[in-house]
Amino acid sequence: MSGDRSYLRCPKCKGKLDVAPTALRCAACTVDYPVVDGIPVLLDEPRAYLARSLLGYEEVTTRWVERLKQLDSVAALPALEFRRPVFEALREGLQRNIALARGQQATLTESVRVEDLTREAARLARRPTGAGKEYTLVNALGYVLIDWGNTSEAEEHIQTVEQAVFPQIDRYCERGGEALFLGAGMGRYLVDAADRFARVLGVELAFPYLVNFAALRKGPLRYARIHMQNPTPTEQVVQDVNASMPEAARIDPRIEFIAADALRLPLADQSQSTVVSIFFADVLPLPQILKEVRRVLRPGGRFINFGPLNYHFSEVEAMFTPGEAQHVMRESGFRMEEQRWSRMASGENPGAAMRVHLDVWSYVLTKI
Repeated sequence: MSGDRSYLRCPKCKGKLDVAPTALRCAACTVDYPVVDGIPVLLDEPRAYLARSLLGYEEVTTRWVERLKQLDSVAALPALEFRRPVFEALREGLQRNIALARGQQATLTESVRVEDLTREAARLARRPTGAGKEYTLVNALGYVLIDWGNTSEAEEHIQTVEQAVFPQIDRYCERGGEALFLGAGMGRYLVDAADRFARVLGVELAFPYLVNFAALRKGPLRYARIHMQNPTPTEQVVQDVNASMPEAARIDPRIEFIAADALRLPLADQSQSTVVSIFFADVLPLPQILKEVRRVLRPGGRFINFGPLNYHFSEVEAMFTPGEAQHVMRESGFRMEEQRWSRMASGENPGAAMRVHLDVWSYVLTKI
């Protein structure tokens, strides 16, 4: 499924990498970047990243196992006999999800050293409670449903985004060029845009998203979506999800997904014709994003953004108003080609009792 990887670079020195099936090696830095389940891990500390990812899986799996034990302890109570159908569905759904998590956990375990695991566990134990947003397997499976579950609600959301972004790509971007998708998530927009480019690269930092994208490229992905907190009909408490990716996308060698930091991209200077950000440009401070985007874009290259300004970071000084953001864009060496605001329902939690509406900003920048 993976094509030529010779364009990838060391995230530290931006030097060329020696390509092997299980690792990409930078001779200058003497660093081996692992390839896990077909996913190149191109981060400054790849082993520490994999250890943290494994700890995240262990946390989710432990929580699900405890919930299963709790369920078993109450399912036999005579007073709850009327809930037996729901309990049986919950039990089956949890067992399915635990098996999925353990399979992905096993993939990680093969690439993680004990000393890295011990060190990262100690670091996480010292971290303040609630520090940072965690992108766990639970989050990833929610986006599997949105991107690849083929539900009418999710497809309507996806079409709204693509009807805004894809005409901008067609109007402003070099057809047959190289496209980079930042914060690519579960990859739906990257896959749908692939025919417009010679190569599309998805950059994602959350390993559960990467490994589930890799799983979908192998075949259908089945798991249970469990609803317990909103008023839900009995038959919908546990939803059987059988997600799949079109065959053409599964085998398309132009599509590549990597683990990488959007602020330290493993790409050469001026190597991309297009960079796309969908629901990502408010995840990190804009000046930092634009600095790295400008580095990898060719002169005249385009940066296309679609998303709200719901800032997901703590640097107050970078929480710009739209007018201030445009000043930052100009100072960063970009020209605004077009922009528009629109309102749409959030794609998160399809079927939820309450829906959030977002004011989204769509714009096209040119590197000058």
